[in-house]
Amino acid sequence: MLAKILKTVAPAALLVAGLPALAEPTVQFRSEYYTVSGDSLEAIHRDMIWQSPFRRGELSYVAETGSRFNWKYTTRESRDACAITQLEVDVIITVTLPQHDNPAGLAPAVLDRWQQYLEALQQHEQTHVDHALEAVHELEKRLGEIAPQARCREIDDAVDRVGREVLDAMTARDEAFDRATRHGMDTREAFP
Repeated sequence: MLAKILKTVAPAALLVAGLPALAEPTVQFRSEYYTVSGDSLEAIHRDMIWQSPFRRGELSYVAETGSRFNWKYTTRESRDACAITQLEVDVIITVTLPQHDNPAGLAPAVLDRWQQYLEALQQHEQTHVDHALEAVHELEKRLGEIAPQARCREIDDAVDRVGREVLDAMTARDEAFDRATRHGMDTREAFP
């Protein structure tokens, strides 16, 4: 599963002429970890809650997928219109997971359950990665479809609107998924 998360997509720029041909956006993946310890399932769970860098109010989350989107474009203005002439879209996706400081020191049953948990946790986070990948492709597609406008300011407004719509839709998918799984608690990601 982690291999899927860590794949990369080659960068590309999109040159626009009329309705542009679409190119692949630049996608970068990063994996980050925080260390947990404990020699029992309960002790590991307590330490994950304690060590987790992700808190919202009184809740603590043990993993997170963050996405940072960026888009750049240039326009060309003629007497009667303004059009996008070059477009680049990219995203950096960062998946942060717990990592045990001494897995070799765990009893076989504890180690087996820990590894099952990590696999399920990676699968859960992969859904968030997939949402970000869908969003970056949708963003590039929709930005590439913006028709020439009378003024460049109208292009800027259209780009801002499309960006908000695509990212809001991705956030809504992520939130619905987390609600449906109670952030993974209703699946085999629940631990211990």
